[in-house]
Amino acid sequence: MHVGIEGNPAPLTTFTSLSDHKIWFNQADKEGNFTINIAKMNCTNTDSYILTCENSIGEDSRTEDIYVACVPDPVTNIHANGITTSEARIDFTTGNAFNTEQFFYIMRITDGQLQDLHVNVTDIGDDSGGKPFFVTIKNLNQSTSYNITVISGNRLGNSTGPSSFVNFETYGKPEPDQKFVVNKTFKPRLGESVSLIIHSRGKPPPSYTWLHNGTLINSTGDNDTSIVDLEAIVVDNFGIYNLTMDNIYGTYAVEYEVLADGPPEPVSNVLVSNINFTCAHIHFTTGYNYNSTQTFIIKEYIDGHFKELMNCKDVTAGKGGEPFTCELCDLFEDTLYNITVVANNSRGESEHNPESVKFSTYGKPKPDPDHPSNTTFKPRLGNTVTLNIHVISHPPPSFAWVHNNKDVSSVDTNQSSAVDLKNFEVKDFGEYLLNVSNEVGSFLRLYEILADGPPDSVTDLSYTDVAADSVELHWKAGFDYGSTQTFQVHGTVNNKALQNVSEIQDSTGGKGGSSHFKLEHLESSSQYIITLTAKNAKGEAKKSNEVSFTTQGEFLS
Repeated sequence: MHVGIEGNPAPLTTFTSLSDHKIWFNQADKEGNFTINIAKMNCTNTDSYILTCENSIGEDSRTEDIYVACVPDPVTNIHANGITTSEARIDFTTGNAFNTEQFFYIMRITDGQLQDLHVNVTDIGDDSGGKPFFVTIKNLNQSTSYNITVISGNRLGNSTGPSSFVNFETYGKPEPDQKFVVNKTFKPRLGESVSLIIHSRGKPPPSYTWLHNGTLINSTGDNDTSIVDLEAIVVDNFGIYNLTMDNIYGTYAVEYEVLADGPPEPVSNVLVSNINFTCAHIHFTTGYNYNSTQTFIIKEYIDGHFKELMNCKDVTAGKGGEPFTCELCDLFEDTLYNITVVANNSRGESEHNPESVKFSTYGKPKPDPDHPSNTTFKPRLGNTVTLNIHVISHPPPSFAWVHNNKDVSSVDTNQSSAVDLKNFEVKDFGEYLLNVSNEVGSFLRLYEILADGPPDSVTDLSYTDVAADSVELHWKAGFDYGSTQTFQVHGTVNNKALQNVSEIQDSTGGKGGSSHFKLEHLESSSQYIITLTAKNAKGEAKKSNEVSFTTQGEFLS
């Protein structure tokens, strides 16, 4: 700024801002033309300034207004009012326009980016900020969330620095929230679980009404979500589910399908009855047919493969859980069958039923090849022996066991018989003949319990009548298991091994019992330690207990 100053005496010249009385220029005792420079002015330097000249005679002054052009300050206190389905009023407080005409731009914040909504308004008049202002935005989408900020600007540019923002949602009828993808068609199997879900948007929040085949059902959820949980699906859960969402602005309807689709469920509880020579009745409980008429296929399991024997068409409602019977004929007499039932519809065959049933058509009884039994035994005395048999027989057989021309008691079922021989005795050895019979025929089976192996050990060895050259030995002989046994004396005399002791013959007939023998040709005045063993052609038993004695005679000193 250029000024001319005159005065005598030479005046003092100052240039001062009126708002804060800051002196920007000071020139003493000088007149003439001066340039007043104010460096680095900013928006806050817009003010009224006074130029004063004074000397001892008097003073003179002049006021100057200086305007610094700047971009506006950001707006503050943004909030939304008057929200409808398509409009909203954005209220805010203006920032200082610094004596310029400012404009307001309504911007939408989406994923961190600013989107111009092309709503621009001019602020009329001198605005030093702090003035309430509003802008109405139109053509908004209903039921939509908006994050709005306001940018102020003038001919120099837009406001800088952080600006507040407001988030609001327009009103509108409910509709699905497109941020979520939900399934509306389900094809579950019985026992599985399904959740019908809707994520909605709409203001005010909608009410949810679910109908299943026209019947109102319960749901869970919150303002924006509704869920129908179908746990452990049963037949009655299949069908159409209609959801209606309502608020004051409208209604949205959507349909969900829980479809019965796929092969039928397996049958259960397979049984057989009324068996004769060539026919039998197969009973079972049906499974659900999944809305496709099913057929029941009777299959025979042979050598790891299935052979179809016949099929029966389902004449029930198909919902499962109902008793059903197929008459199976053209069977072979006296034949074992292993039968299962498989359900089939237009979409496929059920899983093979793990349940199967074995039966035999009428015929004479015969051994069950799946349960072979041992017919020869070689027990030791005191053991337990079980004679058993499993048979295939229809009608059920009777069992008759005979041993040594005497009947033997047994534990019988329709398909098995067992004889338990506990604490085995000598009398239990021998042949056992089993007669299995029914009204069609019979068969015989021979069981042998053989006495085989080395004899039992000698027990209770003792002595009496000790003389100078003999002693009487006593013991209890064991069973010889059908092979003549002898007894052998072992031991020492005066700590030397006995020599040349002859075998002793069994006097009990092999069945065991008390025995004695006079051992002769002993040395006098000698100490003997004696044991006894039994042996036969099959082997030798363990040694008996030891006995110790001293023969009579004179001891030489």
